[in-house]
Amino acid sequence: MNLATKVLNKPIGSYVATLPFIDIKKYFYSEYENQDDEDMIGLQNGDFVEIDAGRIALNFYCKKCEDSRTFMSPDRLHALIINENLISIDAFLQCPVCKTEIQVWFLLEVKDMFTEEPKVKILKRTEKLSKNVSELRENSFGIYTDLLEKAMRASREGFGAGAIIYLRKVFEQVTSEAAKASNISTTYINSNGKEKRKNFKDLLTEVDTKCAIVPIEFSNNRYKLFGKLSDVVHGEYDEEIALEKFSAFYRLVTGIIENIKSKEEFQSAQQALGLSEGGDKNE
Repeated sequence: MNLATKVLNKPIGSYVATLPFIDIKKYFYSEYENQDDEDMIGLQNGDFVEIDAGRIALNFYCKKCEDSRTFMSPDRLHALIINENLISIDAFLQCPVCKTEIQVWFLLEVKDMFTEEPKVKILKRTEKLSKNVSELRENSFGIYTDLLEKAMRASREGFGAGAIIYLRKVFEQVTSEAAKASNISTTYINSNGKEKRKNFKDLLTEVDTKCAIVPIEFSNNRYKLFGKLSDVVHGEYDEEIALEKFSAFYRLVTGIIENIKSKEEFQSAQQALGLSEGGDKNE
């Protein structure tokens, strides 16, 4: 598959083998071949080249369309050759309906760039979103929409541990609000008569046993997943592994919020979390 399908449209990860994306015959030739254009000797650092990468396709919320859209790049893309192992790609992506544009930039590390099977890894990716584009629908996750957007952005830009910190914060606070709404105390009195906060594992187990807030796909591993979130925060995983685990962690946290939104017994939690109005609705 091509560069966009296997690398550019995916979260930041490890090296991936792709189809060649630079036309070697167009930019290189042997000293024994006849060429009319003396400039066609090869590529130098700082050269721009047309690449056959496919179309970049990234999902964002389009405020003009009031819906999630897949923003697409043109068919033709260009890259800046930084050196034999680094290239930069800068592209404009459009909403397929209203044509609102965003800008996206990639820094790629490439092994065997000019071979039939280059291996590519995203080092950095950033987007410049217009005022009409956002990561998520406004208030789709109540007061945590902003934190979840930051988590998504950090993940895409390669900051795995930073992304996980945002998710862990949301996970803890949402669980505490669910406990309060269910009349479950978040504290206990120890043997010395002092009030202490409950261990999060115990609190989560107590809340989920009573109210089933954890999505079914995670229910058997509810605290184990939180433990992994904590491991990333405390340096037990490197950035690459944190990025690989981000998608599952994100589904866990947003799934809990969705469960709270859908249960009538959590009306007080819905209000505290800003979920009672303006959340996701079926269009």
